[in-house]
Amino acid sequence: MELRIRLFIILLLISTISYSSQNDKNRSTPTQTTVDANWKNFPYPKINFKNETLNGNGALYKKLIPNPEAFIQQTCLEVCQFLYPSVDKIKRIDEINYKVHDYKGVSGKDGSAPVINISFSSSYLKDISKKMTKEEMLAEIKGVLVHEITHGYQPEPKGIGTYFTNKEFYSFIEGEADAVRIKAGLVPMSARKPGGSWMDGYKTTGFFINWLETKEENFMLKLNATCNVLDKWGWEKVAQIFFNKSIEELWQEYQDVLLKENK
Repeated sequence: MELRIRLFIILLLISTISYSSQNDKNRSTPTQTTVDANWKNFPYPKINFKNETLNGNGALYKKLIPNPEAFIQQTCLEVCQFLYPSVDKIKRIDEINYKVHDYKGVSGKDGSAPVINISFSSSYLKDISKKMTKEEMLAEIKGVLVHEITHGYQPEPKGIGTYFTNKEFYSFIEGEADAVRIKAGLVPMSARKPGGSWMDGYKTTGFFINWLETKEENFMLKLNATCNVLDKWGWEKVAQIFFNKSIEELWQEYQDVLLKENK
């Protein structure tokens, strides 16, 4: 009962926050309309940017992103506006070391607040340039950055081990990072397919989280709040708290929607 009371208080506070329309022609990201959100005082992290392949594949990155420091800082603000109801609630990051270099892979994040490190593969960028337009490459760079920045700012589930030891932990971390990317309009809806499990992480869990937001307003904010409140986090607990259903029931309902879409 005490847990439900604490959650009720948190959710009551969150319910007072509203977002401007994501279709606003002047904005592509959420903006808090509540003065108390105080986003004008967002603490932008210091960006230490290094392009190690400037004379090779990295030249394409420079051409597409001429001001990387501002680009990364703006993405930090946008991600936090998806994850938190106000600036005073964020997990603060003071410094980001961002490196562009050639390696097999796409991007990765390591370290934890207040200092994180992000790598981006310039050889990957060169590869996708053969099949993507400039606009598509910009969306891909932004989408990948949103995913990694989310990892820096998102809370971690408590009481269930770590990313490498617990699949619920893993599915939340990777699923929410892609859920933010999806909500930002940086993943096409055509990528949403039936099948898999809410425990798969990445786009499979990400699209599920975004679908749950159609059933519960500002679900992303509330999902984050559970990480700070639940002593032992779990998808089943989240499902019961917000929807009074089992996570399997919700997943099946979601699958039924997808199957109808793909007929």
